[in-house]
Amino acid sequence: ATGTTAQRPATPVEGDIRRNTTIPQWEGYVASWIKFLTESDIATQAQLETATSLLTLVTPGRVNNHPGVAKAWGYITFSAGTPTATASHNVTSLTDNGTGDVTVNLTTAFSSTSYAVAVTFDNEGGADGRLKHAVVQVKAAGSIRIRIGAATGNADTTVTLADSNFHFMAFGDQ
Repeated sequence: ATGTTAQRPATPVEGDIRRNTTIPQWEGYVASWIKFLTESDIATQAQLETATSLLTLVTPGRVNNHPGVAKAWGYITFSAGTPTATASHNVTSLTDNGTGDVTVNLTTAFSSTSYAVAVTFDNEGGADGRLKHAVVQVKAAGSIRIRIGAATGNADTTVTLADSNFHFMAFGDQ
């Protein structure tokens, strides 16, 4: 059946399906008339990247295309000097470049090196009270090299590289 909203059956039965030309959309009756979702109701990658639509739905497979979603993140811990991605997303492996120097290799690369990375620590002052520091040494499309260390001395002016647990998040276009 096809017709306008005003032309809906007076006594619909559960399971009735019709094309509503007022909306225009397919709809079905289940205690009330509900419209069926179509492909045009689902956000495209372009719509997610511009983040402007308030009317389209996002599927789990496309949510990563939104600029406000971390494209990679991880909690990196150390055991006997070896880094491990204890919890992570979009991390394929870690490269241990030496004390306090880790490269995070990504499963899905960014589209360029124009992306943002934030690094934090479990305990900013550490057990010994030294202020921890992190530097994103190199950003490649498919990897992030992070150097971490702790300040030495009272003035926190000298940083010594050290294996210290850290968290990272990366945002940008893939």
